[in-house]
Amino acid sequence: GMDRTTSDTIDGEYDSLDSTEAEGEAVRSIEGWIIFLTGVHEEAEENELLDILADYGSVRNFQLPLDRQTGFVKGYALAEFEKREEAEAALKGIDNTEFMETTLHASWAFVGRPKRT
Repeated sequence: GMDRTTSDTIDGEYDSLDSTEAEGEAVRSIEGWIIFLTGVHEEAEENELLDILADYGSVRNFQLPLDRQTGFVKGYALAEFEKREEAEAALKGIDNTEFMETTLHASWAFVGRPKRT
């Protein structure tokens, strides 16, 4: 069977892997680079946002979550670009711009990071 010291070492290694070094770094998903848009107007249309995003590159994936109760947009969206340069351009270009009278903010989406509540 596994002896105590081996499992201890493994635990120790996992701990060191789980460092906070990656914090603030963009995370590449399997498909591409994902940016997180906040400040999205509740009546925003998916195609209108896609038009804006498409100026910066090819959008592989787009999510505009709706509130089930109201049917309105929850206020955020996720867009996935094929190339990091495209995602970075979209970030810079979209952050702090006005769209439907609200101000959009763009940041990197952290993939697989536990949500802090």
